[in-house]
Amino acid sequence: MKVKNRMGFIILILTCILFLAGCTAETAAEEVTEAGHMAVRETEGEQRDGEEILLKLATTKLEDSDAYQALEMFRDSVEERTDGKVEIILYPNEQLGNQTVIAQALELGTVEMGFIPIESTEEIFPQIGSLPMLFMIEDEEQVLRILNGDFGERILSELKNETGIVCFSHYLEGMRQIWTVAEIDSLRQLEGQVIRVPQLPLYTTVFQSLGASVTFMPFSQVYDGLRTRVLTGVEADVETFLDYKLYDVCKYCLRTNHSVTIYSFMIQDRILEKMTKEQQEAVYSAAQEASDWLNGQYSANVADIYEELEARGVTVSVPADKNDPDMVARIEATLMEYLSEYITWEELEALRDY
Repeated sequence: MKVKNRMGFIILILTCILFLAGCTAETAAEEVTEAGHMAVRETEGEQRDGEEILLKLATTKLEDSDAYQALEMFRDSVEERTDGKVEIILYPNEQLGNQTVIAQALELGTVEMGFIPIESTEEIFPQIGSLPMLFMIEDEEQVLRILNGDFGERILSELKNETGIVCFSHYLEGMRQIWTVAEIDSLRQLEGQVIRVPQLPLYTTVFQSLGASVTFMPFSQVYDGLRTRVLTGVEADVETFLDYKLYDVCKYCLRTNHSVTIYSFMIQDRILEKMTKEQQEAVYSAAQEASDWLNGQYSANVADIYEELEARGVTVSVPADKNDPDMVARIEATLMEYLSEYITWEELEALRDY
C-alpha cells in the first residue's frame, strides 16, 4: 500500500514538473515569438528607410522603336540616380496587355508604371476623351496649349483623384491619320470601311458616326488584317505606321490630323508615396529627359518619315471635307453626346480656338 502511495506521489510530482515545464516552455516560446516579431518589425523599419522599390513599366511600344530606347534611358537614369534603390523592369510590345489593359492595371496597382497614350484611360476615366478632341485640333502646338493650360491641368488632376494615376512628362508622338488599302479623299468615304481603331469608346462612337465599321485587334495583328483585307483601313500616327511596316499592305494615307497621340509616363500614386522625395525627383527628372529626347527625335524625323513612306509607294492626300460645316457639326454633335457630362458647348468652342 505504501509502495502504491509512493508511486502515486511520484507520478503526481512528475506530472506537476512536466506541467510546469510545459508552461515555462510555452511562456518562453511566446517570448521568443514576440521577440521575433519585434525583430522583424525593426528590420522592416530599417528596410523602409532604404527600401528597394521594384517597378514594372508596361508599354505597347516595340523593342526596336525610339520610344523603347527612351525607356531604356529612363530606366538606367533612375537606377543610377537612386543608387539602385529604384529598379525598373520594362515590358514592351503588349507583353502585359494592350493600352486599355495597362491603364486598368495601373488603377488596380498590379502594374506600377506605364508609358501609354493618355486616352488609354478612357474606360476608367471617360472625361479624358476631351483631351484632345477628335477632329477638333489643327496641330501639336494647339494640343500643348490645351494640355498645359487650365483645362488640361484640371482633367489630369481629376484623373489622379479618381484613379490614383499620375501622368507626367508627355511625349507627342504625332498627329493621327487614316490609312486605307484603297484610295479615298474625304471623310464621307469612310462609309462602309472596316477600320481598326483603339479600343476606346469615344473613338468607336466618332468613327461609327462617320459610317465606318470599327474593329479592335492587337496592333501586332493589323498587318495581317490589312493584307487579307479583313481590315480596309487603320487609324494611327505616322511613326507607328512606319514601325509596323504597314506600308507593305496599305498604300493610302488620308491626312486628317484628327487627333494626336499623347504618350505619358504614368505611375500609381500609392507607389509614389513609398518613395523618398529624392527618389520621386529622380523619376520625374529622368522621365522628362526621356520625353524631351523623344520629342526632339520626332520633330527631326517626321518630315523624313513621310518622305520615306511616299518613296515606298504610299499616296498622301488631304480630306476635302474636313472643314465642311455640315461635317464639323456632325462631329461636334457626336462629341457632345458622349462628353456632355464633362464639358460644355462653350468649353468645346474654346478648345477649338485655344
